[in-house]
Amino acid sequence: MKLGFVRYLPQDTESVISVYNGSKMSERAKKMKLWEAIGQQLGGVMGMGMRRQMMPGDEMDKDAKPMDEDFAIPEGEQEKAKAATGSLLGAAADDAADEPPMDANGVLSGEDGDGPGSLAASDMLGLEVTVAVGKSAGEQLGNLVTLSTRLSYFQMRALAKAYVAAIKADVAAVKAGDLSSLSSSVVSGFGEDMAKNMINDTEGGLGLLDRANMPPIYVALRTTKDKQAAVAAAVTETFGNMGQAGEMVETVDFEQAGAKFSGFKLLGSKISEQMAKARESMDEAIGADTVDKLLAVLAKKNLVLASATLGEYVVVFFGAAEADCNLVSESAKSITSGSALAFADAYAAKDLAALIVGNDSATKAISHIQGGVSSYTSGLRDGLAGADGAGDTRDLQAMLQLVAEREAALRKLGGTEALGMVAFFEQGLKVESFGGADAGAIDWKTPAKLSHLGDAADVAMFVNWSSDAAYDVKARAYGEALVETAYAMAMKFSELSLETGPMKQFKGMATLFNDKFRGDAVALWDAVKGDMSDGLGQERAFIVDLKGTVPAIPGVPKVLVEKGRFPRATMISPVADRAKLASSWTKMNEACTKLLTKISEIAGQEIPMQKPMSSEKAGYTTWFMSLPFLSDDFVPSVTVGEKWFAVSTSKNRALELLANADQGGAERHGMYLKMDFKAMQEGVAETMKLVDENASAVFGENSPQLEKFTASKAMRTKLLDAMAELDSLTIYSRREATVLRGSTYFKTR
Repeated sequence: MKLGFVRYLPQDTESVISVYNGSKMSERAKKMKLWEAIGQQLGGVMGMGMRRQMMPGDEMDKDAKPMDEDFAIPEGEQEKAKAATGSLLGAAADDAADEPPMDANGVLSGEDGDGPGSLAASDMLGLEVTVAVGKSAGEQLGNLVTLSTRLSYFQMRALAKAYVAAIKADVAAVKAGDLSSLSSSVVSGFGEDMAKNMINDTEGGLGLLDRANMPPIYVALRTTKDKQAAVAAAVTETFGNMGQAGEMVETVDFEQAGAKFSGFKLLGSKISEQMAKARESMDEAIGADTVDKLLAVLAKKNLVLASATLGEYVVVFFGAAEADCNLVSESAKSITSGSALAFADAYAAKDLAALIVGNDSATKAISHIQGGVSSYTSGLRDGLAGADGAGDTRDLQAMLQLVAEREAALRKLGGTEALGMVAFFEQGLKVESFGGADAGAIDWKTPAKLSHLGDAADVAMFVNWSSDAAYDVKARAYGEALVETAYAMAMKFSELSLETGPMKQFKGMATLFNDKFRGDAVALWDAVKGDMSDGLGQERAFIVDLKGTVPAIPGVPKVLVEKGRFPRATMISPVADRAKLASSWTKMNEACTKLLTKISEIAGQEIPMQKPMSSEKAGYTTWFMSLPFLSDDFVPSVTVGEKWFAVSTSKNRALELLANADQGGAERHGMYLKMDFKAMQEGVAETMKLVDENASAVFGENSPQLEKFTASKAMRTKLLDAMAELDSLTIYSRREATVLRGSTYFKTR
């Protein structure tokens, strides 16, 4: 399998990212008209830069050779590379002041700039770049996530405590709108106190620091043979800066997989000794016992940075110890011999662009990086607990706790799997993924009944999915808890005796909403997320086309109204319980009527609730508001029948789609999205042609807008021509057997 550097990676490797053939990618990009058009739109700077700047892989293709599946390292190659590296470094050390300059293209060169020692940044990236993390990657990434969440917790706790302390300490100033005491409390709370709390924290303190360690990280750069020695020298020279750290570092030399690594080790013991010189202030800040523990933990932490030449690659290693470098030279010991890369076998012959691998622990840790708000709400809850400066906050604390509990319940519906992903070129770019994170939001088992509605040639955008019913219930509960808690916090803040400035205005608005609108707003929300949600099935289809007619809005030229195109957007869902839909409409109408009545009272002007009109056709009832400039092809409307429900900007389009809703088969599962760039380009081109032919009528004779539009014709033509290179974007997520699968296809013409 021609996957490059992965053949040197050990079987315990937990994550890999490889990018292949950067030269081909850059050439493809530079040949696209869209690339040039975008450059010109940025004022010509980007365009000139693209003509002048070396892209990854420039001037490399003529020397590149196919990736070798043989694990044998060419005899003598290590020695030659080492000699070349030593020669270059020796020359630099002898005369550092005469170091060759970097030219405008990012090339380090001699007098003529084209000798064997010349080096562009792209030389390090053009053919392959691989970043891999070995054993304990998931564990250590999890430690970082824990550190981040605990830091968020303590920040919010400190903020809540500062808020209460400021109010309690200087009620008169806060009452007058002076919040300087709050700023002072925040600064104090975010200083030594928070640092001490973090260090002593049972979840994210010294225990976490003790468990944390640098996992083995490998960075491999594949370049052409004539540039390899220069790239190796540049990497080694970069590490050479560590030598200036004196006794804090020591040199290291070791051999692995036939490659001779050299570099430096940053010594934790020396860092600990250096920090101990400031013990007095540290003891005062966090306590002598804590300082002892901190220095002892740091003394055990080392960092190794080393590099070597391995076959066609310049390799950089980061790790806690030399022994952690476990690269292999035998296929039987490589990650390629196990099942981790089995997903990629079917794509080995493709024109590869990238490969990503992550085991289940790494994928789980990455999914947790996205996080939630529970660490913030828990911090606010504990910061308010026991405080008496802000009044009784027990209800608010309970609501903050409820947010954390509902977030945890929602997360339990999701899961993670080992991730495999491969990208390759095939009439554009295709990405196939296997495994990864599943939030639990999609119903993977129920077949889609509306998937065929996206097949028509004039559909510009189509999205189809079925949501998981259990997830919807818990997501709704979580969302409501967030909104209710935010509202309660706002109302608690409004209870303060603030008498000046924007705080007084906020208090007035909050009180007005709570007294007059809260009940009706809640009733409206309950109608939408209660009966209406329960009355609809789980499947959704969102369809956009560009075949609509332009509404006759005052000021829009007649020719555009008669001949122009306008987008039409429609959302369709199956009807689960029509009686509940009717009930939701009654409740929404009642709530909206009450809200408008109260708004009328405040405004001093009657704003009557508009009564919708309805029409019947083919067993469907369509409800809409009648306005002078609306037409059947442009009217926001709701259409409902016994089986289907639609919300649309066009009554005609909704009825067209609903008439075809039962005509398709159940061929797909999961979530499907398609954007048709051809349909978009044709629609924009037709509109531009119409406007060009009637520019005077549209913009006005001799108007500045007409002059500007006419002057932009060449640019618009170029952009439309560039858009013609794009065909479509398709994203399809589903489960095949038990495996989460994803297919993304960016198709070009």
